[in-house]
Amino acid sequence: MLDVELVKKEIRPTAVRLRVLEQFQSDPAAVSLNELEERLQPVDRTTLFRTLKMFEKKGVVHAVHDENGIIKYALCADSCRCSYSDHLHVHFSCKRCKKTTCLHDVQIPEVMLPQGYVPQDANVVIKGVCNLCSGL
Repeated sequence: MLDVELVKKEIRPTAVRLRVLEQFQSDPAAVSLNELEERLQPVDRTTLFRTLKMFEKKGVVHAVHDENGIIKYALCADSCRCSYSDHLHVHFSCKRCKKTTCLHDVQIPEVMLPQGYVPQDANVVIKGVCNLCSGL
């Protein structure tokens, strides 16, 4: 079924692309290129990078900058069109487990920009302790 999802996004389903998509679907936390490389060894780093960039361009994943400025990638929601407004949700970075999670139901409030400014990306990361680590 993963290959069908890639074909719908006009992506040729290679073995590496299928493994990357499977990784995103098995764990909802955002992952960095380094984390993905560790999990999918012995996949070539350049191939992973190109796959992530293609997935981002085609609306499979979106980029999240964590608290350390590291780019992580998270699976887009099924309804995502990868427009500015689709990615206006909060991300949570846990200081204990180091996972960054998309909180799709927590929207970023609309920011009124001066005339002529055209927003293309926004990133809100809240730092703290996630629900799994806090035990609540």
